[in-house]
Amino acid sequence: MISLGASDLLFGALARTSRGREQLTQQTLQTWTSHERADSSDWWINRDAGVALFRPQARLDHPQGQSVLSIRGLIRPRDGKPSAPSQADNHSSKILSEILERDALAIRDLRGQWVLACWDDNRRRLLVARDHLGQRVIFTRTDPDLFIFCSELSPLLRLRGKSVELDEETAFWYLSFGTPAPGRTLARGVGRLPAAHLISWSPGNAPLEQRYWSPLKPDSPPTDSPELHDAIQQALDRSIAEYCSLQTPQGVFLSGGTDSTYLVTTASSLSGVELTAFTSAFEDELGINDDVGYASEVAAGLDVPHRVVPLHAGEALRILEEEVLLADEPCATFASLTHFKLLATAKELGVGWMLSGLGADEIFAGYDNFHYHYARYVEFCAQHQLPPGMDGFDFLLLQDDSVMSPALYGGITRLFSDHVIRDKFLEPYRSWKYTPYLQAFYRECRRIKPEANPIEMMVGHECQNRIPEMLFGNFEPISRRAGIGVHYPCLDPDVVELAAGLDVLARYRTPAGDWSPRIDELVPGFKHTLMRVYERKVPEKILRRQIKTFTAPFREWFAKPEFAAPIIAHVRASRFWERGMVKREWLDWLDFPTGQLKANFPFFQTWGLITLTAWYDRFIDPPA
Repeated sequence: MISLGASDLLFGALARTSRGREQLTQQTLQTWTSHERADSSDWWINRDAGVALFRPQARLDHPQGQSVLSIRGLIRPRDGKPSAPSQADNHSSKILSEILERDALAIRDLRGQWVLACWDDNRRRLLVARDHLGQRVIFTRTDPDLFIFCSELSPLLRLRGKSVELDEETAFWYLSFGTPAPGRTLARGVGRLPAAHLISWSPGNAPLEQRYWSPLKPDSPPTDSPELHDAIQQALDRSIAEYCSLQTPQGVFLSGGTDSTYLVTTASSLSGVELTAFTSAFEDELGINDDVGYASEVAAGLDVPHRVVPLHAGEALRILEEEVLLADEPCATFASLTHFKLLATAKELGVGWMLSGLGADEIFAGYDNFHYHYARYVEFCAQHQLPPGMDGFDFLLLQDDSVMSPALYGGITRLFSDHVIRDKFLEPYRSWKYTPYLQAFYRECRRIKPEANPIEMMVGHECQNRIPEMLFGNFEPISRRAGIGVHYPCLDPDVVELAAGLDVLARYRTPAGDWSPRIDELVPGFKHTLMRVYERKVPEKILRRQIKTFTAPFREWFAKPEFAAPIIAHVRASRFWERGMVKREWLDWLDFPTGQLKANFPFFQTWGLITLTAWYDRFIDPPA
């Protein structure tokens, strides 16, 4: 496992016109990237082809020209053999040679968290790619003369002489699902490359986007078996060991749940690993610190140093204002507050890498929403006579919106639900539909794997949307600002390929071994296959814990005047309300007696509007 890139910024530009080629100069590009100390040697520019890259690591000369590779992040070959950091230059040259020889197949076989851009001089073509689960990101901007791409959004929002306008459809998606519209950002005309996709470009042609990997595999193991348990354990343990081999002290987010307990148990068993566990704690009067006791017991049993990291309302407000609301994109997760505090504490102790159990519920379908939509699908099939030769899911995709919407999975997070959108949004936004996108996505799934089961495709939806654009999109910028890398073993592509194709009984079971539409009959039967792996290492007490969401107590903090008052003032002052998307009467929710929240206070909606209005005020229309 090696780190690649003297600068973490991947930046490049492609000329769409002859005028665009004239703009590919070191002086112009320097202004866009804001790298004051960069000099002419940092830029590789092929004016004839119309392509420029910032700080490429590998170059290969040809009789007619030169091929180059810019790659950022942490990367390993698929065989999992880690390489020493001193071998970074040789490794990037090897990756360049592989891509030149094997094209997109070489990109598919990479592992880790990375983005890359490769100019193939023989083919006269540029490939720009993003890792399988999208832990790193590529943003794009198309202007009349140039196509520009960057691994950070800020440079594309602040290009000299370029204005930024709100993409209202993306704002609608963000308030609906906590993610941007697919392939887009809140800035009109600034897009993002989806996870597991690449852009192919050759001079004189438009950039073409294509998928190079999918979690939907024809030979995925569909059913639970001891052999599958072994394979999943081996993939998880290998992924944990690779990151623990990095030459820095290691940390682990420990909630005392099954996922984090498995991580700390495995990592602590490795020789030579300096490991510390970190757990969040909140005000005692909130009565929500059960995780601390479980986590402390796990750490003590493994003789792992344990740091309980308190976060109270006052400091949470500071983190919200100084870190979360200043991100380049709005952040839809409360847990970003605790994430930052845990990372800051770990950084003080010299920790360089953290392990996180995030992703297990997304990949092994451990959330209620997966089960809910599958139950609605089963109900739909029972109520309709299917045409000959057509299965229930393909028939579902032919229905109108009112029938399809309850049964078609659109994601875990809902900030504004459908009925609230109809009540609180103004026209035309209240009439906008997201189901056409869902239809297109699931039809693509059926083209990739015609026999894919509904939950398998739901997992595919998570891999394409919420995992890269909300979870990684929210947490990774915070991690990079803190100067700590975070690894998610459950989101290793090799683990995902083993888990994605599982059938419903490998995910949900009653004690009798059946599936049930009633969740109360399944608990603790969620993530059945993964639990069979975990029980090899995780104590029985942890395995049988009541399922609990690990996040910041935003609702409880909002009942505190010192936390809520400045936030309310900010939301009220925003000019976002002048756009007429959400009715001003929604602000009535913020009129409550000091310290007394309404019983049905919409805290998910409130968080969504706090983060969206803060972004709007920074980049679109600052308040007077």
